[in-house]
Amino acid sequence: MLNHNKTLHVIAVAEDYFDDFVLSKCTIAWQSAARVVGYCLGYCGQYVSDGFFTRRLQHLVTTGKLQAKGNTEKLRDFSIKLPGRRG
Repeated sequence: MLNHNKTLHVIAVAEDYFDDFVLSKCTIAWQSAARVVGYCLGYCGQYVSDGFFTRRLQHLVTTGKLQAKGNTEKLRDFSIKLPGRRG
């Protein structure tokens, strides 16, 4: 469960609440996982940590919704992309 602050009210949401948004920031070309997390942090401001988004990326890789290359244990050590032909 994740607490998400919307219009100064904290609401409880499922852990996968931001997954569609995270996936919308990914492409079929390889890009740094840190870049995607940066986009997400820019959207969410101070409400969600980089560690949370890193764990979501790791989960999306594990479930096959994203592909990764590099060491997925450290944010700056891996790249991600949507499954597809490019890259």
